[in-house]
Amino acid sequence: MAAPKKTKIMLLDEEDSYEEVAFLACRTTLRGFQFVSALNKCAHLNLHRIDLSEDESDMLSMSLDAPSETALRLPIYSYRDDSAGITYRVVDAWYYPNMPEALSTALQGCDKVIVFYGMSAYEQQMMFYERLRQTRPIDPESDPAQQNDEAAWNALSNEIIDLNYFDYSDREFPKSSQWQASVEAYSPRLRKMAATIERFFADIVYMIDECEDSRTQYRRLSNASS
Repeated sequence: MAAPKKTKIMLLDEEDSYEEVAFLACRTTLRGFQFVSALNKCAHLNLHRIDLSEDESDMLSMSLDAPSETALRLPIYSYRDDSAGITYRVVDAWYYPNMPEALSTALQGCDKVIVFYGMSAYEQQMMFYERLRQTRPIDPESDPAQQNDEAAWNALSNEIIDLNYFDYSDREFPKSSQWQASVEAYSPRLRKMAATIERFFADIVYMIDECEDSRTQYRRLSNASS
């Protein structure tokens, strides 16, 4: 995967909000596709990769006679649960080769980002957070399917090195497991760190939107040429 020549941060507009967009950031022993596969198994999702390959991106660039590079070119996995009205996205930031030191430090080395979209985004965020932060005993009296699910969650939890949730629904006073017990309580240092992370998440959201637009354009061009 080609490294971007320049990384630019795409801030959300003032009228935009994170009221229905929640984030989990984690550091694991797993590679991106392994992490996604484990999530699919324990949470019964069907996350699949949606970002353009280099060949597809090059074809799109030539066809449109314009560059199709995004601010960050990272693997993106997506799944839409229509019954629950929520969309899950996983972005593998391990492929961000020149991540600024300030951002890496602020994220505590986390390089997998789960993005939840929808009315129940924060509810789902906390469910995943609570389930992944520690293993749980498996009830031997429960049915086999439930035991298998619990075992799958525990297996993934054992691969988690660090995990934090982020709530920017109130952008003035964001919440996170990373600083909820901090004695700094929105000190200038903490606000700077929170802003650094928010800029990265804003860029992630922008990248996902642009990737989906590019995918739509690519399919349209492919259908037209076939």
